[in-house]
Amino acid sequence: MDFWSLNTDGSGIVTATFSNSPSGYCTDAAVSELEALTLAWSGDQIAGLILSGRGNGSFITHFSPDEIRAGIEGTDVLAMLGPARNDRVNRLFNLISAAPYPVVCALNGDTMGFGYELALACDIRIGEKGEFLYGLPETRLGIVPGSGGMQRLSRLIGYDRALSLVLSGSVVAPQRALELGMITELADNALERSRALIGEMLRNNRLAVVSAKRAMQAGREAPLGVALDLDSGASLRVKFGSKAVTVLDSYLRLPLSERRTFLAG
Repeated sequence: MDFWSLNTDGSGIVTATFSNSPSGYCTDAAVSELEALTLAWSGDQIAGLILSGRGNGSFITHFSPDEIRAGIEGTDVLAMLGPARNDRVNRLFNLISAAPYPVVCALNGDTMGFGYELALACDIRIGEKGEFLYGLPETRLGIVPGSGGMQRLSRLIGYDRALSLVLSGSVVAPQRALELGMITELADNALERSRALIGEMLRNNRLAVVSAKRAMQAGREAPLGVALDLDSGASLRVKFGSKAVTVLDSYLRLPLSERRTFLAG
């Protein structure tokens, strides 16, 4: 592969690292590679996924402006191919979002435009301290985000804040992104923290992790009554699994004085 390199550790965590020096731009070819990888992972029993950059100042700077410009050269071509392109990326991002394992994005460099839209499709976003920029600057380039970024950002940080950022095309430093809720955490090393966080998740019953993820995703925009039913269904499914009994029995064997330490990790 030309743009994505893979590393899998002994616990089944896959780290997919993007690189396209010196620009850090994503391209149609890079999207095709990620699409092929995502489809392959859907059949593999991987335990978790981390998306990151090579650490040379960008994760994904944004989409290639040359390819964007070429794509709007003729209105007829744009009318025919534009919706299909956007639908294709939306399907890819939906696959990533719905993956039956935790997906963490390590924003270890500039992450704007398409790059930030990809980060928004992940479960968790870990920012990194440094002279980096995050956000959706498309309106400054005369266009708008076309891969779900506007809707996902609005759901993440609220309509008013998202609207202000999108209409102004503002990109922000990591600390400000944390304050706005655009990222989940801010770390000295985003990749190391991402690995540690997924490691913490993998100590738990995998069925519980996946069931909780699916229930919370489905319930986020649902009426409260529907969301509560989703919680109840997830709880029952996990309790029917053998792992729940094993973990609870281990907990019950602990002296009362040690149980708080167990829960603290």
